[in-house]
Parts: sequence; structure tokens; C-alpha cells
Amino acid sequence: MTIAKMKRNMVMLMVTSLGWLCPLSANAQRLTTMDEHPWLGFFSGYVQRGFEFGVGDEGQCYLFLKTKKGDRVGKDRVIKIYTEVILEMSNGDRVVKRLKKDVGLSSELEPGLKHKEVKFIAECTGDAQIEIQIKYFRKKIIMDGKILDRGTLKTGKLILCHRVVVPGMYSNVYEDDEKKQKYRMHSDKIKFVRAVDKKRVTLKSYEEVDLMDEKMAKGGITHLSVEMDGQEGKDFNFTTVGGRDVLFFTNKNPKAKGKLWKGYHVVWQREFGDANATPLEIEVK
Repeated sequence: MTIAKMKRNMVMLMVTSLGWLCPLSANAQRLTTMDEHPWLGFFSGYVQRGFEFGVGDEGQCYLFLKTKKGDRVGKDRVIKIYTEVILEMSNGDRVVKRLKKDVGLSSELEPGLKHKEVKFIAECTGDAQIEIQIKYFRKKIIMDGKILDRGTLKTGKLILCHRVVVPGMYSNVYEDDEKKQKYRMHSDKIKFVRAVDKKRVTLKSYEEVDLMDEKMAKGGITHLSVEMDGQEGKDFNFTTVGGRDVLFFTNKNPKAKGKLWKGYHVVWQREFGDANATPLEIEVK
């Protein structure tokens, strides 16, 4: 083999190696994941008899209800939890900054199903750096976090949010038939405690309501319990640890009335620099 041919082979080997290294280098910016079904693409998982909870490689969280047979419910009823940073300007305008994909995600933990506590770093658009903390305790998921650095978001108020997006828990077969809705959902109860006056409010899932009304949940809530037959026999409780801090409970479309069986949002917040806010607590029982 000539020296020239040896050099060409070495160059080809280096190019091939770099071709393999580049994807690895990009993927290293996501959280490392498990490689066994059904946890492909998940960094962390928590298994209980009635539900499973997973943290994806891009920091998004998922809560899967389980049927009586132990199977996960279909994707239309998966609860998703997004972590966001809200930039609030002095005039009250708000801009939502979502977590970046493929950039800035890291953890000292190995992926797996044995975590009791999960902690990882992420970045949002605007380069603000955040730390997300999740604890697993029996039937509870406890979510916390804080903004570590403002990045390029130098002006305005920064607020870290965990947004729990609960989808519709019933089939669309009930969409246009109010009689069927009332019959199927007659035992459903949505109860919350208003933060402003500690008043307890009870709603039916088939009622059309505007949660941003003064008589509803406009000023936030301290506790929310949801009993729906469509939740595979499970009840949801949303509060903060200790029950003293405010959550925000909104319609699926916060600017319009809606029926809660079709979905709703629960939002936890912590301002940048706030050391007193207590974590979000989600219980599935």
C-alpha cells in the first residue's frame, strides 16, 4: 500500500468517526434515556398500581393512567406537564418561553426506574437556565424548580411555571348530546378552594363554566380535587406542599367558557429569586 493510499484511508476513517461523533454530541444535550419498552425515550419513570409517570429526554413530563388490566390509557388521555418560563413586562404583557430542544439539558443521574428524586438542568428560549426537581412519594408527584440564570432576558419579571395540561377524559361520542353527558357524568365532582376568600366551590364536569370569572377561580386556588368516572376510577388532587400557596386553574382555552370534561389546566409558579414558594403536589388516588 502506497503512502498516498494510506493517507486517504486515514482521512476516510476520520470522516467516518466524525460522522458518528456528531450525532452523539448533539444527543448529549438531551437527557440520557432508558432503552427498554415502554420507557424508550424516557430519562426517569415511576410506576404505581394505578398510574405511571415519566420524564422525557427533553424535560417534558407525562402522567399515564392505567386501566384495570394494568395497561396505559390511550394517548388522548395522557396528562402532559410542560415547564415554561414566563417573561412579564412592566405593561403586563406576557411571553411564554418553552424549554429548548436538544440544547442545555443535563443531569448527574443515570436514567432508570429507581429514582426517588430527580434533578436536571434545562434552558429555555432566551437562554434562561433553570433547575427542575421532581420527587416521587407513594401516590404523589412533587414538582419544584427555580431559575438559575436570566440569560438574555435581562428586563421584566421572570416566572417559572409547571403547566399541567389535562385532556378530555371522555370520548367525543358525548360531544353533542347533553342528555348523554349528564347521564354518564352525573357522579363527577370538581371541587376547589378559592385563594382570595377560602370559599369552597363545587362544579359538575358537564357544566359550561368560565373559570376566570370572579365567582370562580380568577384569583387562583389553594386546592383542587377532580372526581371523574372517565379517570379509570382514580381521583386527582392538586395543591402545593402544605396547601398554603396559590395555583391557577383555567379552562382548556383560558379566554372562553368550557366544559371541564373536555380538559383544563393547572399552573404552578415561582418567581425568579423567590425562596418561599412551595412545590406543586399532584396526587392520584
